[in-house]
Amino acid sequence: MKKKRSPRKKDSALTSGDVKNIDALYQKASGYIDQARQAIHRTIDTEMVKAYWCIGRDIVEEEQLGKKRAEYGSFLLNGLSEKLTKKYGRGFSGATLRSIRLFYQTYPNEFNPTLGWIHYRALMRVHALEARNFYEIY
Repeated sequence: MKKKRSPRKKDSALTSGDVKNIDALYQKASGYIDQARQAIHRTIDTEMVKAYWCIGRDIVEEEQLGKKRAEYGSFLLNGLSEKLTKKYGRGFSGATLRSIRLFYQTYPNEFNPTLGWIHYRALMRVHALEARNFYEIY
């Protein structure tokens, strides 16, 4: 036969000091969580910029394999877009892949991975090299 548990006694009511301590702990915990989430977002954006650069490089290299026809470039981007969209969902349209290719063409040697994709999309529209360099705050 199982022994019956005696009902738990309710904790005494919280004092105003207890509530203040809980609030202070909550504020600290919230701050840690917010900082962690911001760091995660920055890391994801950095890694996606790196991935886009690599994808752009691979597109350019594939296009330079002697297949200079405009139809091939369009076919290549549309086919890649279809496959990536099927696997990963939105975000890999032909227009986005053209931007990714332009990213590599604009920054073939190096880029600042601390800048986000949105920054690079804006910077790629600046055609004057001196002006673009001015806005690339490293």
